Amino acid sequence: MKLQTDVAKRAEGEFIVYLTGSLDSETYQDFEKRALEALPLKLSSVILDLRLLDYISSMGVRALVNVWRKIEERQGFLMMVNVPEPIQEVFRIIKMLPSTPMFTDVAEADRYFAEIQRQVKEKKH
Repeated sequence: MKLQTDVAKRAEGEFIVYLTGSLDSETYQDFEKRALEALPLKLSSVILDLRLLDYISSMGVRALVNVWRKIEERQGFLMMVNVPEPIQEVFRIIKMLPSTPMFTDVAEADRYFAEIQRQVKEKKH
């Protein structure tokens, strides 16, 4: 199955990347290229919505790690939402993305970020 990658801007520096289909040896290069071209050099957060991702191969995981590193180089923060159970199991088995938060949906991710920002503000006062 082909992979569809859609990038939506939420706010200044905040993006959601939606993946639909299969992230594998046939689609990983296109995903990396599309995601990195769509994301600006300066960003704050990227939400990777995997709700419609049917399959991920080792090359797909490698592509995710490459995108994750580029986001960090750009001073951004990556989190994943709506990760299907089979994909979560792959991440658990290979232990390649242990520091990437996974949330059940965007609302949960937003609450997490709101709490982080609240804590930072409290430390400043």
